Amino acid sequence: MSLRLAMIVGASLLLALPAFAAEEQEPEALRGITVHDQRGAQLDLGLTFSDHDGKRVRLADFFDGKRPVLLTLNYYQCRMLCTEVLNGTVAALRGLEWSPGEQYRVVTVSIDGRETPELAAEKRRSYLEALDKGDVDWTFLVGDTETIAKLAETVGFTYRYDRQAMEWAHPAVIHFLSPDGRVMQYLFGVKYPVQSVKFALMEAGEGKVGSTFDKLIFSCFHYDALRGAYGPWAFGIMRLGGICTAVFLAGFVGILWRRDRARQRAHLAQTVELLA
Repeated sequence: MSLRLAMIVGASLLLALPAFAAEEQEPEALRGITVHDQRGAQLDLGLTFSDHDGKRVRLADFFDGKRPVLLTLNYYQCRMLCTEVLNGTVAALRGLEWSPGEQYRVVTVSIDGRETPELAAEKRRSYLEALDKGDVDWTFLVGDTETIAKLAETVGFTYRYDRQAMEWAHPAVIHFLSPDGRVMQYLFGVKYPVQSVKFALMEAGEGKVGSTFDKLIFSCFHYDALRGAYGPWAFGIMRLGGICTAVFLAGFVGILWRRDRARQRAHLAQTVELLA
């Protein structure tokens, strides 16, 4: 083997090492655990669960055609990731001027078919206390394994039980659903900027929530599906800049016009006075 060829092979192996290392470092339990983009998918609103009070409810009960729904899939005895996701959700909702039940609703579903309404009620109490907005419209649900799996499949949420660790492996994501029960948007991770949550609710609400000013600001941001987050949108910012410029020019022209009219009236008054 020539020296040049040896150097090329060596460099290729060095470049490949990080990829091999990353593959080796990925735990077996997490392989295949991801979020599939299911935006536009319609939920089966006939799916039945039990709420934190033990009452049998259907998904249809949470979609009124007016308010979007923020959905989280967790399990109530989780010691790690679920807590981070719910803590991040609470932090975002605390910073939002809107309240669950007014402009939007929140639903949390356990992915563990063994969990009970009592566990759901306990979890709800702790998170409503952390949210500090009173007894708002945030429902915690439990259901059977098959029903949970149908819901998770529709929203693109994958999960798996790790028998060795005795816990569920799942992604960190929150879902935003339209008022009629369609998957509209995702936010990934365990920390959700207040602005991104607001935009996701506005987009899921299809124009039914948010003030005129909110919608104007929203037009300057764009959803990045790869990052699962909102970022500035150059075209939107340019468009907003154009609108602001047009408003400014219209106001400026209006001021000049009013001044000119005032001068004309003053001149006319002087002329009349001289002729009198």
